[in-house]
Amino acid sequence: MTDYVSEKGRGGLWRILSDKDGGGWLGYRGLFAIIYFTPQIALFAYWITYRAVTLSAALFYLTLIPFIIALSLTALLPGKSGITPKTLAIITIMAIIPYSLYDWARVPMNLIFGIPFWDHWFDWGNSILGTTGTGATPTGTIFTYEQLTAGLISHIMRGWGLAVGYYILVRKVTLVSAFAFGWAMTIFYWIVFPVWVLTDALPPWIWFFTAWESHMVFAAGLWVAPKIFNYYRRAY
Repeated sequence: MTDYVSEKGRGGLWRILSDKDGGGWLGYRGLFAIIYFTPQIALFAYWITYRAVTLSAALFYLTLIPFIIALSLTALLPGKSGITPKTLAIITIMAIIPYSLYDWARVPMNLIFGIPFWDHWFDWGNSILGTTGTGATPTGTIFTYEQLTAGLISHIMRGWGLAVGYYILVRKVTLVSAFAFGWAMTIFYWIVFPVWVLTDALPPWIWFFTAWESHMVFAAGLWVAPKIFNYYRRAY
């Protein structure tokens, strides 16, 4: 058992969606999960508008403002809901593991098949910074360390935020729920990217395989991270 969250409220779909202590998906758990999903929601707004909405604007309105509100709401969280400041601190640290495994799982695909996984980071960084190059004389290219860094940070926010949202939604981490979440992410990626991002040509099969493989590793990370946390908590 992953006892960093309460198991109270188990026993049926309605108990998952709602309970009297506000810990269901229609209560604090759902609210905070959506808030941690907002980095991905911001990117989705950037995608479906075909970049008419800049990523900087999307992150400001759909991520920064909700996070400011959430910071204030933590003081109102009832302890019986299963979501406490301590719980949030624990799961935000655990969420680093699945995101890190996800990115590292794509490295072999680049080395073997030559599939870059950082190319869109430049696009995102450029949309966030709103310029090509920095300083008094812009370089005229988006391929700079400034753009790459900004895009990487936004990517970390999304992967980490999705992992945090998963841990908030589930009361007990299981292999089934972790991989169900991973499959949901994969299907979303398979549908959205070819339709709104890679619009010039259908990606090759290896692109779909890489998306699936990396998200499955992400799911494994979701499952193993609590075990690592509990091991070190007992050891120290």
